[in-house]
Amino acid sequence: MIFVDINVVSETLKKDPRRGSHCLADPIRCPTRASNVTIAEIAFGIQKIRPDQRAERLEQGLADWRRRFADRIFGLRWFMGKIWVLLLARDAACRHPMA
Repeated sequence: MIFVDINVVSETLKKDPRRGSHCLADPIRCPTRASNVTIAEIAFGIQKIRPDQRAERLEQGLADWRRRFADRIFGLRWFMGKIWVLLLARDAACRHPMA
């Protein structure tokens, strides 16, 4: 499972995004996921640039992005829980339990 970060999402919202960025943002071609924190950061950035003309286009792009990833956006609680499980598994494999 690959989590896209704010850089991938924002790159896909540009008028002329880099060629490879849409591959990572395509949930059918690539099994990517996003956290709700990443989505919130983008939304916050869009609000900060208002009343800039780009804000409307970016807001529409983010809405499209959220529609495409509707079943692939994970909440922070799930995301942090997953990280915790991975840390515990790593520590168990290294035989160094977390204190």
